[in-house]
Amino acid sequence: MPEWKIHDLQAEKMGINPNVSRKVNEIIDFGFRGHDDRSYTQREFFFLKASEAYEIGGWDGVKAFFLHHVMDYMDTFLREYARMRDWDWNSSMINHLTRYYKNQIVMHVKYNKLYEWRDYTIRDKKNSKLMEKLLGTLNRDLFEFEEKGDEVIIKFSDAVSQAVESVSVYIQFNFWEIAEDILESSPEK
Repeated sequence: MPEWKIHDLQAEKMGINPNVSRKVNEIIDFGFRGHDDRSYTQREFFFLKASEAYEIGGWDGVKAFFLHHVMDYMDTFLREYARMRDWDWNSSMINHLTRYYKNQIVMHVKYNKLYEWRDYTIRDKKNSKLMEKLLGTLNRDLFEFEEKGDEVIIKFSDAVSQAVESVSVYIQFNFWEIAEDILESSPEK
């Protein structure tokens, strides 16, 4: 995964205070359940960490949260992409890519991951331990809670969608600069 200094550098370029970025990095990488909380099965922890990021830095905390996750995914995806093509793991691998493939990669990261995370939901019984925990913990500015019969559906609010969209625009227009920073700073694993 990219070093925190790379996460902080990109957050600062996006206009996010580096102190907010550092604190969000800690939540993501060392918070409850450890690091890999982006999978659908771990969305409870994804939601809890997003809520904590908001408590730390408001909407900049939310942006830093999604930016951190998308950069981690970029690192993983680009490593795999290079490995499958037997390319060297460094920033020169980017020179192998045509404009078409560069656009395909950017669109994959944006639509298949960033927007996927934004659209996560949790659905469970009102009186379940999970719902009791989430309803008592999650920040109401970040989440919408919908009751359907004896179930509750939790999803990110429209305001989160707007924050994610600003991250999406930043990623789309700066993807290859970010990728070069990631590739140059990350030792091959």
